[in-house]
Amino acid sequence: MLSNPETLAFYDNGNHVHIFHSVKKPFSSGMANWNGKKFSDIIVPSKSFKKLCKRFCIDGSASFKINKKKLSVQKHYIFDKTAKQVPKILLKIINLNKLNKQKTSYRIRLSYGSQWVYLWETTWEYLINNILKDN
Repeated sequence: MLSNPETLAFYDNGNHVHIFHSVKKPFSSGMANWNGKKFSDIIVPSKSFKKLCKRFCIDGSASFKINKKKLSVQKHYIFDKTAKQVPKILLKIINLNKLNKQKTSYRIRLSYGSQWVYLWETTWEYLINNILKDN
């Protein structure tokens, strides 16, 4: 089992944060071919991404627009096979132990414009800690 199942890598060049991943649909908006390999590169302005991370640490979610593109990060319970979000009414009715038996998981959805990816919470926390440690 991979310790980084999203095959996530990120790089902040000072102007933009590049988030590389190899998460397949339906757990992402998809990947592109590059040099015979499939990956996705979500490119977000550095200042905006850092602002998003800080706001997430305070509120547990964050969302705002940058140049007509929506940048957001939200917590979701999703079904493991389909990546569809578990309806909120179902979360209220069923306790989490029963819900987990239905093969669901708690994920973080990071999106910018039309690109998005579901991350494990531990991966997201690692990303936030590394982005914010220098600020």
